Amino acid sequence: MEKDSAPLSFRCPVSGAALSEATSECLGRINAMLGKADQPLCLPEGTQVSLPLRAAFVPADETFFYPVADGIPVLLPEMRLTLATPSGPP
Repeated sequence: MEKDSAPLSFRCPVSGAALSEATSECLGRINAMLGKADQPLCLPEGTQVSLPLRAAFVPADETFFYPVADGIPVLLPEMRLTLATPSGPP
């Protein structure tokens, strides 16, 4: 008996927002932020991210990102990536 393979459905553990896999265009925008001093990509505690992402899950508004490591979505609040604001991480 063959099982139906339903698409994966993830939600943000912080906000409950529905997440979808980032498109190649979205990943390009995310990776373009790496190393920018004026608006770096950061973990919640403020650590700047410097390694490019090959995959990520994002909400519809793309305000934050969850990385995928070795094919496994990392949906942990402490791994949520956001843009830093001029006064510090969001």
